[in-house]
Amino acid sequence: ILGADGVAAPPGSFDGEIRILTAGLSATIEVVSVDGELWAKLPMTNEFARVDAAALGFSDPGVLLDPERGVSQLLRSAVDPVQSDPTRIGADVVDEITATLPGQLVGSVLTIADPDAEVAAAFAVEAETGHLRRAVLSGPFVGEGTQSYTVLLDDYDQAVAISAPPH
Repeated sequence: ILGADGVAAPPGSFDGEIRILTAGLSATIEVVSVDGELWAKLPMTNEFARVDAAALGFSDPGVLLDPERGVSQLLRSAVDPVQSDPTRIGADVVDEITATLPGQLVGSVLTIADPDAEVAAAFAVEAETGHLRRAVLSGPFVGEGTQSYTVLLDDYDQAVAISAPPH
């Protein structure tokens, strides 16, 4: 996965686009995930089809906000967390927390090339509400070397209805 943009609703729904790299080619695909079922409009198709995220080489984006399996789980499982001085994301004051995460745990949320590796994490948590606003994860996600994923979360508490697409 090169990136994604969309709307997520806990505990397990996502509606948006994912930019992927496969066989040296990049593509943007529309996806909808609802309660563990994933549909995608694959390249050169006009309709959604049910797909297996793992078979396509990425994780189900619906898991991202699941309180038990998503990015919140990563924050709760941080090893040796260190809190820095507060900073800002726009008008919001956030606490910055850096930590290390086990690769196997990160692999339950994002696809990771080496589940035995450690992943560096930096979290920004809104001081007033406790909302996670940003997570930056750096580790061996694709092949050798270190890559980073940044998850930005905003517009909390918005009413969102995500349902399975017609297929």
